Formats: sequence, structure tokens, C-alpha cells
Amino acid sequence: MSRAPIALLGLATSHPYSDAATLLDLHPGTVFDVWEPDGERLAMFEDRFPGHRAHTRVEDALAQAAGAIVTVRPHQVAQVLAQVTRREVPAFVNKPVAVTGAQRDALEPIWTSSAQRLFTSSVLRFAAEVEALRGELDLQRVLSAHVTVRHDVGRWTRGSTPWQDDPTVGGGLIGTMGLHGVELLVSLLGPHAHVVSSTMSTRWHQGLVSGDTGTLTIRWEGGILGTISIVGVTEHEGYEIDVETVDGPRRVHLPAGTTDPLGYRATTQRFVAMVDEAAPSPVPWEQTRAVVDLLAEAITLSAVPTR
Repeated sequence: MSRAPIALLGLATSHPYSDAATLLDLHPGTVFDVWEPDGERLAMFEDRFPGHRAHTRVEDALAQAAGAIVTVRPHQVAQVLAQVTRREVPAFVNKPVAVTGAQRDALEPIWTSSAQRLFTSSVLRFAAEVEALRGELDLQRVLSAHVTVRHDVGRWTRGSTPWQDDPTVGGGLIGTMGLHGVELLVSLLGPHAHVVSSTMSTRWHQGLVSGDTGTLTIRWEGGILGTISIVGVTEHEGYEIDVETVDGPRRVHLPAGTTDPLGYRATTQRFVAMVDEAAPSPVPWEQTRAVVDLLAEAITLSAVPTR
């Protein structure tokens, strides 16, 4: 990677800490220019990665940057990304980039003006087994698909990023955890789909706004049905993909392998390629918009009381 620094714009979740560790593993000596208004989160980063340069303004963190990783609350993404695109540097935006239609509308003109230099994704899209499955699927022979997302959300009740629990602020259970399932299905089946049903419930972590259990049903234009089960009460993070085809089932269980079991390294490598080699975005806006649209629709539907 270029010796020019990488701007870390926001430390709102755990992801930029993982991103920094992966970048340093890929390219020891990488320097980070960090902007994060929350002093506590900035101190956490400094404890783990001493020697970075902290800034009080986004534009200062971007001044010398070769690329940027953006991790802010969804309603802040468009504002921060507008400054990134003015600098014309490649950027990876940690999920979710938007959880409402209004946030998507604010983001879209900024994103499409620099689409080849921007990308966002669940890291699972780039897990080796998911990429292999995507390359092998014949959509004409697919009948249905199901994804199970297992990721505990109990930390929201214990004061860790509780804003993520609010569906209109952080996306809630569907926007943060369901996103993995939506991303996987869109990456496998394409962007032309709509939400049929979406519901959530609180079974264990009492006090949550968005629940700890959820189910989504999505229908693709060609008639393929996709379902997502979100399990927010679990000791172990994991993801299961079951695709039913005319020729029998195809299954992928993550984490898989030992070197990059969930795709974090592979995702960071795509960002590095954008910085070092001017590679285009690995995820087209059409797919990102589909993920955002499906999530916004599912979040809205899940808020409607069921009988």
C-alpha cells in the first residue's frame, strides 16, 4: 500500500478497529488519520493502536489520505461521504449506509457521482465459500434460498452502542444483523426483489426496541423466494445459507476455513486494491441500493403491529 495515510472517519462501531488491525496486518506501518468526536471511542482506538493522528475536522483527517474508511451512524453517512468525494479518494463505508428511504435519497446523488471509488458491503459477500457458491449458481435452476444469521445483540442492553437498537437511528435488529442476510441473498440472486413480510420479536433480551428474533421473506422478480431468520440470542456468531435448486440443495456454513473465515481480510483487500491499483468498486450501486431498499422496507414493515 502507498505510504500515504488512511483516513478513519468515525469509530461508531467495532468494525473500524477490526479494519485497522487487518490493514496493519496487510501493510505494517500504515498510518491512520482519525476523526471521531467521541473521546471515549477515540481513547479506545489509541489504546489499541498508539501513534495514530487524531483530528477534530473531517477535512483535516482527509488532507493527506490515500483512501478512507467511513464508520458513522447512518444519518451522518451522506454528510461525511460528500467530503470524501470532494477529495476524490476511494472509500469503504461500513454498514449500514442507510436505514430509511430519506437517508438513501440523500446518499444516492453523492454515491452515484463517484460510484467507482465507493463501496460498502457485509464482509460475508467476500467469504471464499460464498464467492464459490455465487460462481456456481444457475439462477434458472434455483427454487428458493434461506439464510440464518446468528449474532448476539444482548450488548445493546448493556450499554454498548445502544443507538444501534433503534431502527430509525442504527437500523435495529433488521438493519444491523438482517443486513448480512439481505446482502448475501442480493449478491447470490440479484437486485430485483421486494419484501413480502418482515416481523420481529423479543424473546430473551428484554428491553430491546428492535427485538432479538426476526424473520424476513423476499420475492425476486423471477419468482425465487428468499427467507432470512435472524437469531439475536446466541453464544456464537455464525451464518448459514441454504439454496434449493432443481438439482438438489447447496449449503454454506460460515465461519469456514482458518485464514479468513468470515471474509474480513478479503473485503479489506478489495479496499486496498482501490487505493493501490485504482481498482473499481467491487460492489455496484445497483446492488447496494437494492440492499438499502430491502432493509428500509423490512424495517418499516416490522414496525407494523401483527395480530
